[in-house]
Amino acid sequence: MVSLKPMTRQMCHQFYQNFQNDPAIGHYYEYVYTSEKADRYYDANSTADRRLLAIMVGEQIVGECKLKNIDPEKRECSMGIHLQNDAVKGKGYGTQAERLILQYAFEELGMVAVRADAVHRNTRSQHVLEKVGFCYTHEDETFKYYICQANKTERWKTAIAHIGTSVHIVVDRPIGYLHGDISYPINYGYLPGELAGDGEEQDAYILGVDEPLAEFDGQVIAAICRRNDCEDKLVVAPPGRLYHQGQIAQAVHFQERYFCSRIVSSFEKSCGVLPYRIVNGEKRFLLVFETFSKCWSLPKGHIEAGESDTQAALRELFEETGMTATLVPGRTASIEYPISDYARKQVVFFLGEVERVPRLREGEIDKFKWVTADELKNHLFPDTYEACQILLR
Repeated sequence: MVSLKPMTRQMCHQFYQNFQNDPAIGHYYEYVYTSEKADRYYDANSTADRRLLAIMVGEQIVGECKLKNIDPEKRECSMGIHLQNDAVKGKGYGTQAERLILQYAFEELGMVAVRADAVHRNTRSQHVLEKVGFCYTHEDETFKYYICQANKTERWKTAIAHIGTSVHIVVDRPIGYLHGDISYPINYGYLPGELAGDGEEQDAYILGVDEPLAEFDGQVIAAICRRNDCEDKLVVAPPGRLYHQGQIAQAVHFQERYFCSRIVSSFEKSCGVLPYRIVNGEKRFLLVFETFSKCWSLPKGHIEAGESDTQAALRELFEETGMTATLVPGRTASIEYPISDYARKQVVFFLGEVERVPRLREGEIDKFKWVTADELKNHLFPDTYEACQILLR
């Protein structure tokens, strides 16, 4: 399984000690490692407008990915990738890494476009770029240029419009079906006569049924909108059965792990913490001011695949503030509200004691403040404040 990790200086040295230039990308000289050369390279790629990531297979470094020319205003950047040597090429590592770096650029950095290039002779690189969702734009004497855009609005609208509708699915990949090295843990099929972005019939995952099926009638509960593919997927369940985006992500991970996707669900779930510390014998509560909503709130965010409510709440607290918390047993409260014509959202809050000084997550949180219990009402939405009251009883 390929993964990406932030490149450390030590990892950079380890990578380049066994690096070989690839003639296909125009490097005809033999690379000679020196400690000074690796240090200069690492320092040059540790600036604010770059992200340098190691491509890992288990604990082995097999390559590097980098995003450069990161423009927070235009929300664009460029991508580069190098595999370490011939021993790790031709195994699909580059394809998987490019999908992961796109996911990082779109979901973590908030980019809307990623650019890349490949020399004319490097047809292998061109094929991988197109495979993961890049589109050719132009070329010059040396390079072909590509772009991968996060915004697939019109196509996604078509998929999202299915949410809440009743559909009939013909199952062509039932539970246990083997497709290459992928064994299907859930039923998978298509909507007869309805075409997706790839020109084939619209595919759908089926949740809530634990036995192989030949066909199924159910309700669309989510759309999986792929950023690096030309088609999207639907998720169907028995009528009245709800699954939040984290449960869906876990169920479809066996196949969607190879794509950069966004799950739009009829039931969304977030988890968060009401953080407090003791000052002069009195509780003080931490509020964060969100960059996009321009409102005071509690640290919170979407639950992810395989997480429990408490795991999601503590992760979001750490990501947004850099703080850890000791949760108070039995102190939990939830709110639920509509977020669109077809979807509702549930937010589960926990009460937790913190000790560290907050460290803001740039791009998401603008500022923070500590307030008393009485001051919570002046900053929070009424339903969130009511949840706080339940936590503090």
